[in-house]
Amino acid sequence: MDLEFVKLTNNISSSENVPDNMINCLASLGSEWKKNHINKNIKNFTTGTDHNIDYAVSAILNIANNNLNKSLILMQYIPYNEEDKKFIEKRNDLFEFCSIIWKDILLEKKDGSNFPKELWERIDDFIILKIIENIQNFEGTKVKHNRDFIKNFLIFSYQKEYYTKCLNFRLFPNQKHKLDKISNLCEDVNIPDEFKNCLNDCFQVDIRNDLLDRRFNFLNLPILKKRMFDYNYILKDNFNSFIISTYQKEEAAKRLLKILPKKMIKKNK
Repeated sequence: MDLEFVKLTNNISSSENVPDNMINCLASLGSEWKKNHINKNIKNFTTGTDHNIDYAVSAILNIANNNLNKSLILMQYIPYNEEDKKFIEKRNDLFEFCSIIWKDILLEKKDGSNFPKELWERIDDFIILKIIENIQNFEGTKVKHNRDFIKNFLIFSYQKEYYTKCLNFRLFPNQKHKLDKISNLCEDVNIPDEFKNCLNDCFQVDIRNDLLDRRFNFLNLPILKKRMFDYNYILKDNFNSFIISTYQKEEAAKRLLKILPKKMIKKNK
């Protein structure tokens, strides 16, 4: 297939039914398929060995399995003629996620028509795990600037049954732009920002560390919901503390009067 003249030996096989785009994929992966197979334009010679699509799929998986760079090459191929439109959507979504993280490797989509579904089964699980590992390394402003990407990946994971895997990793941003496991976070149920600022400024208690970024509330995650009144114990402990100065307490009371019912302020004084 490399357009070189070679002896017709037992090392040379035919592959009449393997589509050209799959053969090109093998070449991109570094396979010597073209070197070891007769050019498909030659019809009258054979060694008696013909390799089919299943054999080609096995060859691709042997190369790409647990190899990030090789797996990313496979991510470029989209099976446009696949009848399962949801599967095509999944392939496009994974390409987009990978192209954001590995933008220097994934440059363009390629035609993966006639590629069988099973080609991606093991590779997808590997790639999903690599995406998760990369997201976990996001910190500070990188979390803030990639919230939409993280949100879209979590939506994708939920729809494609990877959701339970995500729950075990630090993929969920709190309100300080830090990623954490969902089990360590609570849902913010309309807690006023003024209340959070008051606790932080007057008592050095930053409840934003424990609250899920509000943009992720729509996911309906299995976590504890927190309302402003759930922090009554913090107010009580600090107003009764001998360590907290009178100035701090008075400043807190002034600010809280604007957002809390008066009976709650009196109760905690």
